[in-house]
Amino acid sequence: MRRLAAALLAAWPVLIPPAGAQAIPEAAEAFEQRQQDLVTLAGHLGTLHRLRQVCYPDDSPELFRRRLMTLIPLEVPMGATRVRMIDAFNMQYRDTSREHATCGRQARQDYALAAEAALGVTERLYAPFRSS
Repeated sequence: MRRLAAALLAAWPVLIPPAGAQAIPEAAEAFEQRQQDLVTLAGHLGTLHRLRQVCYPDDSPELFRRRLMTLIPLEVPMGATRVRMIDAFNMQYRDTSREHATCGRQARQDYALAAEAALGVTERLYAPFRSS
């Protein structure tokens, strides 16, 4: 009986995971989701940047580029995420430029949709910092 008790005591650290061990995968998952949200938000900002230039050229046409350039140092994303953010912004800007050379009903509608999508991502990014 003593041997069994001694064996169980010796194996105890292996049998019972340390406190917080479950939090590590959850933290990694949350971190990865945040990095992806930053890239997604940057893409929406690229769309908004181009549509603002086309539809509202006299109303701060560089607003969304400046917002991205403010966001990057605030978030301090990993190097790869920073590059992906800039690539997403530029890709969405180019795609939107091809779709909308002029402002029309569809461009204004796409502007509203991109703004709504960007707001949704922003709220997800902000959620961990809300006070309960």
